[in-house]
Amino acid sequence: MGTGQQGPRLIRWAEKAEPADVARLAVQADGAGKDEPAALLLAVLSRRDPALFAQAFRKIITSGMKLRRFVGCIRAGTSGRRSLGARPKALVRDWLEQATEAELLAASVGHDPSLGDIIRMVHPKPETEARAALYGWLVHPKAQHPALPPLVQDYLAFRARPIGDPPEVPFDLLVSLKLTPAQWATVARRLPLDALLRNLNPLVRRKAFDDPETLAQVIDRLDDPTRIEAAGVGPFRLLCLLRALHPDAPPPLRAAAEAALHRAVGRVPPFAGAVVVCPNVSGVMTRRATALPRGAATAVRCHDAAALMVLALTQGNRAARLRPYAEGPKPVAPHPAGGVLDLSRRLAAVQGRSSHMAAALDSLIAERKPIDLVVIVTANADWGNTGPVPPMTPAWRRIKAHNPKAKLVCLHIRPDIPGRFPASLPDAADILHLSGMSDTTLHRIRDFVEGRQGIDYALAKAEGDTP
Repeated sequence: MGTGQQGPRLIRWAEKAEPADVARLAVQADGAGKDEPAALLLAVLSRRDPALFAQAFRKIITSGMKLRRFVGCIRAGTSGRRSLGARPKALVRDWLEQATEAELLAASVGHDPSLGDIIRMVHPKPETEARAALYGWLVHPKAQHPALPPLVQDYLAFRARPIGDPPEVPFDLLVSLKLTPAQWATVARRLPLDALLRNLNPLVRRKAFDDPETLAQVIDRLDDPTRIEAAGVGPFRLLCLLRALHPDAPPPLRAAAEAALHRAVGRVPPFAGAVVVCPNVSGVMTRRATALPRGAATAVRCHDAAALMVLALTQGNRAARLRPYAEGPKPVAPHPAGGVLDLSRRLAAVQGRSSHMAAALDSLIAERKPIDLVVIVTANADWGNTGPVPPMTPAWRRIKAHNPKAKLVCLHIRPDIPGRFPASLPDAADILHLSGMSDTTLHRIRDFVEGRQGIDYALAKAEGDTP
């Protein structure tokens, strides 16, 4: 989303929709953690309705990262303007003047635009000599600024001579320094959980967890479901963390990450009714679960993501069924005690040659059991369709004939992989296609099953250029 392929469609929708709807969707997107579409919508709103924009800006722009993303959308010109204008400039200036020194220091990490660029654009008015020096340092970091706040002075002094405990500054400001394992251990103990999980591998490489006390503290934080949930870390992100964990990570740390993943899956509210999950187990599922943008590939494989979906959708539901498929049905015995990695290995062990989704649906017809929800998990949209009437269409019609309230979800983990045949069943009241995998995927499926139009649906509809 954001400024990618969907960005122009989202902007076209925002240009035609009522400003109140644009503001509402921007706030909802921000609340759901979708920062890029929120910034795009906010940028369009700044031109269409300044009063509504001011209200939405104060709700959405709560960090320096969000501020830089919003200004970046304006500078890119995709929202219809290239300069901030009077009202946006005043709001950006207010944010800078009200931010604490620690918030400004955290916001200094990143560029395009940098925080210094933004200060040049809006010219905030410092009330103290220390704040004036801080603005000056952010704009001209190589110049001398003797009145800098103590936090910045401590950081600059430590950067020049890294001895003793590191100052409490963002991890990214320390990562280029040559610190001792003991100093990195101190950094690890101070990091908020979300930042700690993002930087586990750099800390492993720097031997921060050679310190038993630090290792014990990190494991204790991973073992606390309340902290994990409060940090906004869901099962898919934990799966990515576990698969990408550095080979030199201490075994207790790896075990704690796997246990955290298992608990996160167990906390997913059960899906009721006769749920059938049909994961593809053909060779394409051995590919990585993400590969775009370039340089952001994950260590998670498609069969890992499929295993996660199977467990999340079936746990706590005795009526749920697992029906893997490739060129035909592929039996895999359920293992209640196994976790995501165990099921992933068992799915990979029955790898088939090709992918024929209609075969999975045909096997359900032959079973003659009730069906409320079918979830097909595959790497891409290659359904194995042939002939003028794709076989998936009549297969789904036969299921609907016996289960009129049944719904179908087709999850394409890697929609960027080209398929020989397109999806033959378009979105409808009872059919949903999802592209890509994230922690919001399960929420979107639940919204669909329960008839709610969540934020993902609203964004997808907007990006589809639907007025």
